Amino acid sequence: MGTIDSVFQANTTSGFSIVTYTGTGSADGPFIYTGFRPSFVIIKRYNSTKDWFVWDAATSPRNPTDAYGRPNADTAWGSYSWLDLISNGIKIRNTSDGASGSGDQYVYWACGQSLVGTNNVVANAR
Repeated sequence: MGTIDSVFQANTTSGFSIVTYTGTGSADGPFIYTGFRPSFVIIKRYNSTKDWFVWDAATSPRNPTDAYGRPNADTAWGSYSWLDLISNGIKIRNTSDGASGSGDQYVYWACGQSLVGTNNVVANAR
């Protein structure tokens, strides 16, 4: 299992989270609890130069997510099974140094649907 190094969360009931974590280099990478179902995710490796990677639930409606964006790259969109967006966080499913290189440091930003909304409806898994 990967480790979560620190968590900075702002109002997870509204669906916003910022987390730093350490990659494992394993296809069974870290699970990152957010407290809500992410619909938009940004991951950036910060201990070395690497692209920004973004995922969203509309572009990849099923797990594992297979469409990702790189807003800082010339080829902005790609396809590869990186991660699962689940009802309470994300699960890294890739050994790439873009999201889970062994010992690499990442920052993760996500927003989405809270686990239980103001109408008391629980968020569904994908």
